[in-house]
Amino acid sequence: MTRRWDTGFDWKIRSVPGVDVRIDPSTSKEGRRSLKISFDGTRNVDFSEIWQIVPVRPNTRYALGAYLRPSGITSSQGVRLEALDFLDGRLYGATQELVGSHDWSPLEMSFLTPPRAQAVAIRVRREASQKLDNLIGGTAWIDQVLLKEIPSSLPLRSRAADPARVQLLTPWRPCWNVSC
Repeated sequence: MTRRWDTGFDWKIRSVPGVDVRIDPSTSKEGRRSLKISFDGTRNVDFSEIWQIVPVRPNTRYALGAYLRPSGITSSQGVRLEALDFLDGRLYGATQELVGSHDWSPLEMSFLTPPRAQAVAIRVRREASQKLDNLIGGTAWIDQVLLKEIPSSLPLRSRAADPARVQLLTPWRPCWNVSC
């Protein structure tokens, strides 16, 4: 089953055994709610079932950022964000992934769209673990997802950049944020 929070270019969520995804009105980095992803610990889930298609401009640099709060993530593979070309599925980049338990932590990556780019798929991802102890349990909350154009005068970064040092332009926010 695919749930849509609105229509058009909005978040899509497909149900996966072993994973519960919902809006959490009790926890957020900022505002009144966040997206909660709960893993039940019974499966080695290869998860990429939360995504949104976002229009982009060709030959343009973008920064993708969010805040993630993992709690009790029990596997060697955690949760991250990825940006992919909408037409051919080519991976532009991924944020770092977090496991274990942490307070809200920034995730950020940047990428350059190719000359024929029209749209990018932003998705939440957890790759299946290759470890013997690979069943994922725990919860991850995501909040403040943002895609912004990077002025050409700033350097292109790929993983775990300091969001306070990147001056960005056009915001994009998902509808689980209170400001929608």
